[in-house]
Amino acid sequence: MKPRMTARYAASLLPVVLLVLFFVALAPPAQAAEPGYNVFMPVILGSPDGSTGGATGQPALTEDQLELTAEESELLNLINAERASHGLGPVRMSNVLMQVARAHSQDMIDRDFFDHTNPDGWGPGDRLDNAGYNWMTYGENIGGGYTSAELMSNGWMNSSGHRAIMLTPEFTEIGIGYVAGGFYGHYWTALFATPR
Repeated sequence: MKPRMTARYAASLLPVVLLVLFFVALAPPAQAAEPGYNVFMPVILGSPDGSTGGATGQPALTEDQLELTAEESELLNLINAERASHGLGPVRMSNVLMQVARAHSQDMIDRDFFDHTNPDGWGPGDRLDNAGYNWMTYGENIGGGYTSAELMSNGWMNSSGHRAIMLTPEFTEIGIGYVAGGFYGHYWTALFATPR
């Protein structure tokens, strides 16, 4: 009878152990409190199966031509080079996605948070809906503290989830938002999507 009790006890602890490991994996390292430390968040993906819940009365953004900063242009080139090295087509810059990505990077600085979901509870799908972008699927990578596009690209490529976003074959468009400032000094948002 003792082995059965041990197995039952172990089985009852398994969900608790898995939950603790999940939160430990998501917790930022102790060094994250130091400015200049490089961080990025778990990946966010959206698809038609998941509701974003983002209905707003704000006007849609336009496709007016915007100029990329040197950092944004370099990151776009690095992402497309990685995609090409894996036999994938390039993602093209969408001005609407770029406006959304830049706004999110700036918002993280202005309101001192670092997450895919802003303090109002809006995630990437909500921001896309608010911008009037008719998406089929999307994925978002964010990073903080990386001082160059090359370092940011390498950071994402060395993370399986972020790498998967960068190398998702279905994505055809991207918006990159780089903003300097805030706690981490450098904020990056790469918003990938496939329009309907």
